[in-house]
Amino acid sequence: MPVRLLPNLTGAVFFACVVTGCSDSDTRSAATGSESIADPRVAAAVQSCIACHGRYGVSALEPYPNLAGQKRTYLLNQLRAYRSGERNNPVMTSLLQPYSDEVLVGLAEYYSRLPAGGPERQ
Repeated sequence: MPVRLLPNLTGAVFFACVVTGCSDSDTRSAATGSESIADPRVAAAVQSCIACHGRYGVSALEPYPNLAGQKRTYLLNQLRAYRSGERNNPVMTSLLQPYSDEVLVGLAEYYSRLPAGGPERQ
């Protein structure tokens, strides 16, 4: 019988946090700076992005792209493609399927407003 290393999404996010070293305070404070998020659904969605894409949308791990500073339309199109399965990435698809289009728009807006390269580049 094969062993399932990551039996669910929570396990995947936990594993990513272990690998990247994110802490609970990192995930709680993601939206407390100047780029605050009014919609609590979008703020909650951002929490699931931090493990792989970094606290400020800048990934510390090579395989994960930076989201900060990307164009809003590009981000929204990619999020929709992952959610629909058009882009083949089972982790991203499972993360995004529960989110409404409003939340995806909010995510794209949030990450497009962040400075590319992180807060030190403002």
